Amino acid sequence: MYSCQEQDTQVIICSSIHGLHKSNSNYSYDDLFNYIENFDPEIVGVEIRQEDIDSSVSYLKNYYPFEMYETAKRNSMKSVYGFDWLGTSIEGKPIYSNYFKEIDILKLQKQSGTDSIFQESLNELHKLGALKNEIASSSTIIELNDGRYDSLNSLYYQKLDSLYSNTPYSKVAEFYRTRDNHISERINDIVSKHKGKRIIFILGADHRSNAVYTFHERFDSDPSVHLVEIK
Repeated sequence: MYSCQEQDTQVIICSSIHGLHKSNSNYSYDDLFNYIENFDPEIVGVEIRQEDIDSSVSYLKNYYPFEMYETAKRNSMKSVYGFDWLGTSIEGKPIYSNYFKEIDILKLQKQSGTDSIFQESLNELHKLGALKNEIASSSTIIELNDGRYDSLNSLYYQKLDSLYSNTPYSKVAEFYRTRDNHISERINDIVSKHKGKRIIFILGADHRSNAVYTFHERFDSDPSVHLVEIK
């Protein structure tokens, strides 16, 4: 199943689907947890900020998807790292209770949804979003990570970036782009510091396309580092 040389760095970047794991019988929480267990990683990365990684479950469940903190808990005897980023203002600080209600980005995105100038373009985005949701709602772990969702997701965020560029809502696209870049950079740094290990990263499906792209940019010149196909 995993054919790389033992001394090489074996990396899996695996999409999860957050709450959809509850309803997608083809890709349940247990499917994800069993896949991680079968890979038997030495290093586990989850979509939680590093500054929150040792926090209590009662704290984590307020701000992060179940599969992220459950993966961290199930692999607590291994080296577990967080790679998420949720904004400059709370870097190195706990997330406060109203953060996701008060953050300007979410307010701007909500406003854009009622701006008549954007309705036609937003309808196109909504169609792409519906296609993404269709894939995520029915795919197996293999199908979700075979590149089709990633390609559609890249197109979605390219159009989002183009739509909001030079508008009052430009910070929305900028935030998503910045978050993706932080996540990808953190993933690559973890890999660089743990050469020769079996490493798995669990992240929301919308972040995988950028993470895989930047991984190839960073490591394709290193024959000892392999991105393992999910199969």
